[in-house]
Amino acid sequence: MEKLSKGFLDGYYYGSYWAFRHYGKIIERAFSVLSPKPKVAVEVGCGVGMATYVLSKQVHHLICIDTNEEYIQKVKEMVKETGIKNVSFMKTELDKISLDRKVDLLFFKDVLHHIPSSADYLKSCLSFSNYLLVIEANRYNPLLYWICKNLEEERQFLKMNSLHNIVRVVEKGGWQCEKSFYVESAAYPLGYCCHNFVLHRKKMSEIILRYVGKLYRYNSVSSMVDRAESLVEKMLTPFCSEFIIIAKKQGNVIH
Repeated sequence: MEKLSKGFLDGYYYGSYWAFRHYGKIIERAFSVLSPKPKVAVEVGCGVGMATYVLSKQVHHLICIDTNEEYIQKVKEMVKETGIKNVSFMKTELDKISLDRKVDLLFFKDVLHHIPSSADYLKSCLSFSNYLLVIEANRYNPLLYWICKNLEEERQFLKMNSLHNIVRVVEKGGWQCEKSFYVESAAYPLGYCCHNFVLHRKKMSEIILRYVGKLYRYNSVSSMVDRAESLVEKMLTPFCSEFIIIAKKQGNVIH
């Protein structure tokens, strides 16, 4: 990651060190199994842009859409500060997608469980793209369950977010599921838990996270952390934090 980008992103969002490691790992894994590679993608529900930075590196052009104008403005700030040149923005509606062009891929990251009629929303997407990539958090991850059971806005997550349920929603929305699999990533929920339930004082958490980030830049430290994390994740794959679903419209093949 470029020096300017790293410096800005470290202070961009709570637990940024953990969050951007997590998003990078998940998105790179998802795009590694996509063929052909999409040139133009839409990030549906970009929020405050936690996936946007990494996602913009995977495509020629990225369109970020969201219902919240304040979120869009925050992502625009991040795009400007990090020097990203291939991102544009659109405000959309909650009940259906709004686009002015057809694209190669629609990307959903932790969005479907926030949409009241998610299957109907996916039906509205059929005319805009042939491919769909969904990444959702796994409700069977004990860390995420512990987090979300205490958050009113995440109650729907606990009801909906199993791989089986999300596949069913995708297919009910008129898409054919081609690939679905768990992906190992423990960094973000661990960081979230530490930040919200252990390090209650914001100033203290920022200092510790900044220090951990600096340590991680040393190869000996990063390789040790990565090996330990990978070992735990492989042992607990069904309970890991994310799963990936790749879907297509009828008549289009993903190799």
